Amino acid sequence: GGRPVSACPQSFSCSRPAGWCTNTSSVFRSLDCDGDGVLDLTCSNSTGERWAILSQNGCAEDWTGGRPVSVCPQSFILVNAGPFYLKMAVLRTGLVGGL
Repeated sequence: GGRPVSACPQSFSCSRPAGWCTNTSSVFRSLDCDGDGVLDLTCSNSTGERWAILSQNGCAEDWTGGRPVSVCPQSFILVNAGPFYLKMAVLRTGLVGGL
């Protein structure tokens, strides 16, 4: 048998498409949204648009901006709380990007 994903989750993470989440007003994060041990990608902005590239969906690219908070609450809740929390999330994580 092979090693579990948890041994090296970065090796099994979704890849960030070129040009995805590159706007300076958006927040990019790489974290496990779906609990499978594989790092997923999220992007959100202060206007409430949310994108997610999830391992459970085969890391399919998402360019729509209409994902619900429930797709990855650990990433999207702070952004939806308002501009102050968005700013704090960016300052705390240093993860800035956008579409």
